[in-house]
Amino acid sequence: MKVKEPETGKIYKLYFKSNPNTVYIGKTQKSLKKRFNQHKSAAKNKNHKSSPKLYNWIRKHIETEELLIELLKTGNDLDKLEKKTIKEFRENKNYIVKNTADGGQGLVPGFKFPEEVGQQARERNLKDGRWKGEKNPFYKKEGALNHKSKKTYQYSLSGDFVKGFESARLAQATLGLKKETRLLHRAMQTEEIAYGYQWRNYKVEKIDPKEYRNKIMSEEDKIRAQEMYDADFSVNAIHKVLGIGRPQIIKKMGWPRDIKGQASERTGRMISKANKGKSMSKESNDKRIITSSKGKYFVYKNVKLLGWFISSAEASRQLKVEHRAMDRIINGSISKKGKYKDYKVVFVPKEKTNI
Repeated sequence: MKVKEPETGKIYKLYFKSNPNTVYIGKTQKSLKKRFNQHKSAAKNKNHKSSPKLYNWIRKHIETEELLIELLKTGNDLDKLEKKTIKEFRENKNYIVKNTADGGQGLVPGFKFPEEVGQQARERNLKDGRWKGEKNPFYKKEGALNHKSKKTYQYSLSGDFVKGFESARLAQATLGLKKETRLLHRAMQTEEIAYGYQWRNYKVEKIDPKEYRNKIMSEEDKIRAQEMYDADFSVNAIHKVLGIGRPQIIKKMGWPRDIKGQASERTGRMISKANKGKSMSKESNDKRIITSSKGKYFVYKNVKLLGWFISSAEASRQLKVEHRAMDRIINGSISKKGKYKDYKVVFVPKEKTNI
């Protein structure tokens, strides 16, 4: 025979079976079963805007832990009874209370405490030393002890599961990585590689394999890069031939950081004031390596040749012309009243040039 629940209101607590000392105190006129289902339904809806602290806490643990509800008290004046219950739990140092407000009607949307209330709280915290050292509720709490920590799972580049950690910070401490937790968090969000591994905030047996965008520079690549560099090839040309990123080439070879500009000047790709208006010499032209060029872009201003380039991007960069404007100049759609009205570009296909 079913026992009918009393008609009076109820004060209840929510908690996870594995951690009964972290609780949320609530009130309801409905049955506990119905109110419990409402909480679980709201937690599944990530767009649910009310009580974000409560539902973020539930979402974090409900996949792996059992959420429970327990009746604490019954009565008629629920607002007063809820405030009293929350106060009792907060005074008990064995409990962590997830309620944001002190009970009753909670916080009205848009409500702001007066400035003097905030000032009093700051002075009280400084006087009592609250939130410092052992008085901070998160003092020495990592992993499962800290409800804000996110579980972190390590995978190899081939996609195989390696190891799981209670938090990103514990993962870095265990593996001896740099203490930049945001790198791991970003790697989990974007599914990129960090510290030579893949990282996720969920556990599966295998994920999709992944490779570095640019291959790692080998000893053979270093020898070839040095030979090309000695032959007056630019870093950009070396990058295109080897298929290795420019920053990695510069770092592995020990070249100065401004090598890109120096290399460009050696190959005649930078237009100095002395050379402005003159075409490139045949000697410089012979030294250039262009692996993906479709031809030459000859840029004129008031019928005066400014130089030729292997791409519109290079032309806009060297002449300090906006990239979109350069594209419009090439397409012949540039405004006849704008500052680039006197510019003209003539494209000569690769088969009709010497490159």
